[in-house]
Amino acid sequence: MKILNLIFILILSTTFAFSQNYLSIKTDASSYYFEQTNQSVFPIRIDSVKAYGDSTDYYSFCMIRPLHNNSLYTLKGSSWIGKKMVDCGNGINLFFNFNNDTIYIKTNALLNQTWRFYTYANGNYINATISNYTNENFLGLSDSVKTISIQVKDQYGNNITNNVNNYQLKLSKNFGFIQIFDFYDFPANSGSMDIYSVSNYVMELIGLSNPLVGWQNITLKDVYSMVPGDEIQLIRNYYQPNYGTNNYWIVTEKTINKYLARVENLNHDTVAFTIDKCFWRKQQYYPNLPSFITTHDTIVEKFALIGEFDKLPLEPIYSNSEYGYYVKLNSYGFEPSMLFHGTNDTVQAIQFDGWNYVYFNRDLGNTYIYDGFMGYSDQTSYNYYNVNGNIYGSSFIFICDSLMADTTLGIVSLKLMNNISFYPNPASNYIEIISNINNIQNFNLEIFDLQGRLLKSELIKENQQVINISELQEGLFIVKISNQNNSENFKLIISR
Repeated sequence: MKILNLIFILILSTTFAFSQNYLSIKTDASSYYFEQTNQSVFPIRIDSVKAYGDSTDYYSFCMIRPLHNNSLYTLKGSSWIGKKMVDCGNGINLFFNFNNDTIYIKTNALLNQTWRFYTYANGNYINATISNYTNENFLGLSDSVKTISIQVKDQYGNNITNNVNNYQLKLSKNFGFIQIFDFYDFPANSGSMDIYSVSNYVMELIGLSNPLVGWQNITLKDVYSMVPGDEIQLIRNYYQPNYGTNNYWIVTEKTINKYLARVENLNHDTVAFTIDKCFWRKQQYYPNLPSFITTHDTIVEKFALIGEFDKLPLEPIYSNSEYGYYVKLNSYGFEPSMLFHGTNDTVQAIQFDGWNYVYFNRDLGNTYIYDGFMGYSDQTSYNYYNVNGNIYGSSFIFICDSLMADTTLGIVSLKLMNNISFYPNPASNYIEIISNINNIQNFNLEIFDLQGRLLKSELIKENQQVINISELQEGLFIVKISNQNNSENFKLIISR
């Protein structure tokens, strides 16, 4: 009898533990989820709470959302989990999509228990079932987890094939969802005017602010964390065509920043770096020959350590009289090109000629990319860095003395076809072919690697022609220029 009683008590205690209310959202923390397909972090943060008897409404931070039936947007739109979560106090949590339709989460459901998760306007519905119950380890934590599987059914209860049948939620007892999908857009896209990458994919928990585990929101203090002894080398490539002509600007810049000192002000909201800066610039307005600018000096650069970038990913920001938001990933964040202008929380999208991305990189400061129409481009990237012991790009390190001395054109003249030349060599993203041959159209340029594999082939059509080699990796290559009567090979170094 004692054994039977013990078994009964164990079963009863297990059932009681399983049926306890689990957390949908950890309301005292910021939770961070990563969506693999669109490569973006989706946060949850509760900004306000309202209690109504046994029921409690938890309001999420806002996101920029379209106002229906017009071209305007609101800065106070719903987040990706909806505008709020309602905890009914009986194990039922309610979420609301873009149409204000209800999504039901039954946090105290037992294993294999089923409930109506969502109902379509036509009477079809989605059932949810606790399909698994286990203990899982995540982010260095351990907790009991319920897996919620869903199935779309017609109004008569028959299963319907649907993409959402592949979705699963994972609900932990103490830390909220550890696997979730976009409730705002569930079960379909909210509309073509929505500015965010619609996340019809499952997201995994990657960080919590309480306890402090996993990924944390990147802030300006993370971006400008450089200390004395760090070194960052940048390279800039700029190309601007002169529309309607054959003229254009090509600029290449190489910068070496060696950090000598770091000083924060008393409020710790600004940092000043003393930097040994070595700068080299080659600029050319085609068809003129290039000119060079070189400087080597000790400078001071100041950066704000508190600003709009510190906000959560996807949260509205205000900068330079415009509204936008930041997308953040593992080690950097950037502001998408779509910006907004307006007042009183109602804004309108601003159209731009091209795409401009300023990247805020953890421990490494800023880089940027601009891709305009008609081939206009401007890009700054890392050539090399040694920051906090992390090293990148050690194959082609810039040397300051070499940069200061590099003010030659690097023109190569072909011996057999002495009316054709090209420069520069070494090159970064472009080489230019110059010729005074009348029938230059009969020549072809081919680029091979050292194993003899053809990497690029291009017909030479003009007496002054720029060849884009930006898709090729850094290294040593063989270039062949030929026609029916002559051919000549030469070595080309690509260094960025």
